[in-house]
Amino acid sequence: MNEHKIKITKGLWDAYKAFKLKYPETDLARKQYVDICHLVNKKISNKIITESLSFKIPFRLGTISIIKTKLKIKIKDGKLQTNKLKVDYGATWKYWNEQYPGLTRKEIKNIPNKIVIYHTNDHSNGYIMRWKWSKRGAKFLNIYGYLFKPTKYNRLHLASHIKSEDMSNDYYLQA
Repeated sequence: MNEHKIKITKGLWDAYKAFKLKYPETDLARKQYVDICHLVNKKISNKIITESLSFKIPFRLGTISIIKTKLKIKIKDGKLQTNKLKVDYGATWKYWNEQYPGLTRKEIKNIPNKIVIYHTNDHSNGYIMRWKWSKRGAKFLNIYGYLFKPTKYNRLHLASHIKSEDMSNDYYLQA
């Protein structure tokens, strides 16, 4: 683990404590509070994914949206530059199992200079879609010390929406 990373020390339970301090007369239970927060977050993320919503976070904390960038394939000195490409593990293992029949995964892993198959994003015309937290216009201390990492659910939901037949929306193009 990177020793420079700071662990999250506050969460929804702490937000509930602050809520109860501010509104002591409410009879909202902690579980209800957390369920409401999860529901609201799920609804917002669903709108961002399915309707290309650019969500402006309250209190001048920036904007969360999904952007798309064109997949750039570069060749240098006759070799494909693979540092920006994502490996298609399913297709790669299928290819390796066909090329090296009878070998175990451990034996295949130890073979040097194997051919690797990369994603080409043909389903999205060569575009890569990703979550983006824009801090433009945001006003808070230590702004560059924060990182936005979408949940696994949101990453998988975005991927399944992009690959689905009923995707009718388009995302913002990042230059």
